[in-house]
Amino acid sequence: MSNLYNDKEAIEKENWKKAPGIKSPGETNSALAKRDYSKECKCPYCITVIKGYFLWWCSIHHQPLNLCQIEQLRDIINEEI
Repeated sequence: MSNLYNDKEAIEKENWKKAPGIKSPGETNSALAKRDYSKECKCPYCITVIKGYFLWWCSIHHQPLNLCQIEQLRDIINEEI
């Protein structure tokens, strides 16, 4: 059973090159990889809790959930413009 406050070990076991939301994994590292935000996020792991705020990990895009949300909002804004 995972620890609700720190799933760091589970996150480190994920292979970022096999994440469904990663495009062209051989070109770069996990932080710089291009992502396909049309794929729905899946956030089974909690990175940490800071003063009552939970930070979640997106296993589909292999990054913190807030980065997924920022890019999804950016896409919506660009579509509206």
